[in-house]
Amino acid sequence: MYGIDTNTELTPDVVRNALVRCFYEAHKEDACFEEDAGELYFENIIRQSFKKTSFDYDHPTKEALRHVLDDLADFAKNFRSQDIIQKHYRQMLVLIERLP
Repeated sequence: MYGIDTNTELTPDVVRNALVRCFYEAHKEDACFEEDAGELYFENIIRQSFKKTSFDYDHPTKEALRHVLDDLADFAKNFRSQDIIQKHYRQMLVLIERLP
């Protein structure tokens, strides 16, 4: 899922990177984003979400990832259907919950 072998032990960095890929995959086709918006564009959105929720992108924690996931779900409601948001939210939550 999002480049992660779910049979291996996860780290917050790995899950954060999966969150970037997830957000990119979910939004790369949206007309409201730059036509050539790459993963770096969406990484910056996620970096802003870490900052907004008072956490450090470069040192993610399980708690930080939960808060950022909630913030991104709120952000995405302006662009995506609730069904798609919830699908991606649940997928990412599974990864977050597997963190120690």
